Amino acid sequence: MEKLFSKQLTTDKDIIYRTLDDQTSLKAAFDDPNSFVSHNSKTLIIDEIQKCPLLITAIKMAVDTDTRPGRFLLTGSSDVIANPAVSERLAGRVKNLRLRTMANAEINGGTSNFLTLISSGNFPDQIEGFNKYEIMKLAFRGGYPEVLDFDDNDRKQWHRDYANTLITRDLKDILNIRRNDALMNLLIILASWSSKFMDIGSICAKLSITKNTFETYVNLLQNLYLIEKLNWSRDFKKVVCGEVYSQVYSLEDLPRLTVD
Repeated sequence: MEKLFSKQLTTDKDIIYRTLDDQTSLKAAFDDPNSFVSHNSKTLIIDEIQKCPLLITAIKMAVDTDTRPGRFLLTGSSDVIANPAVSERLAGRVKNLRLRTMANAEINGGTSNFLTLISSGNFPDQIEGFNKYEIMKLAFRGGYPEVLDFDDNDRKQWHRDYANTLITRDLKDILNIRRNDALMNLLIILASWSSKFMDIGSICAKLSITKNTFETYVNLLQNLYLIEKLNWSRDFKKVVCGEVYSQVYSLEDLPRLTVD
């Protein structure tokens, strides 16, 4: 999604786009970070920024020298800003924007009033032109533009391959994890618990991992934008099902991970 968004911006001739997926660009970033981020254009877009954290210090120096807003747009498939060392260096200099997958209204070229209807309490009991089957079909399709024209089997394989690629390739840009298999298995288990209170002890026993390891893995999956923690009040959690079921996570638009 971030690549699609970034490339749409490059229609402005005063915006530069560089991706660290390109090995030549990646080498240049490591060899001379200061020169790599130096530019006189309105905005420099750096995609897959997590591949070269050295650029963060160079960007800090650049924005401290020239404080005009919007000089850099940093995108990536993992949240490099979640790294405490990085967030401290960019404190007060960066605004985070979570780019989610496309809503059904966007896919159809329209505008959405879903959140307005939900917040006002006026959401209709039925949606004209959609029955339960059609709504479930849209939910399992997801909003990644790459898979909109795929059939169910190809879409399922794409979702799994996407998650696996993030875990086996992009994760090493954040932290060296030796048990990638356990992390992928955890993601699939979390998919079945999506938006429900989970039994962490049972999950840990099934994967033969400690609770501390579970928390580490969950944080990594959040940094890869594969899951998102949902916030509930402490009192509500205790009343419903006690401390052992106190965490709820939502799977990030990879619905085909949940269906065999």
